[in-house]
Amino acid sequence: ASFLAALPPVFINGYLFWLLQPAGPGEEPIQCILSFSMAAEQFGWVYVPPWLSSRMCHLSNLDGLLYTVFDGSIRSPAVVAQIDTRAVRRWRPPWGAK
Repeated sequence: ASFLAALPPVFINGYLFWLLQPAGPGEEPIQCILSFSMAAEQFGWVYVPPWLSSRMCHLSNLDGLLYTVFDGSIRSPAVVAQIDTRAVRRWRPPWGAK
């Protein structure tokens, strides 16, 4: 995986978040979110279901919360979804039915 070109990390609650993309043409088109805790100086991953991750365009900080924008197509508009960053600290998947 590699960083998406020209997209800076997003800083929220002491964490930096990067959106990663597949490094080569042979890899699955699944993007990941890499986190870095400034306090613990540790890297981690934010879980995103594969069926959603391939559509992520970029990350954003909206009112102190981490959001991702999903690519829209002609048939469906772009979607903005909040990512539960508390799951990064507890190492639990942030996506799921509530």
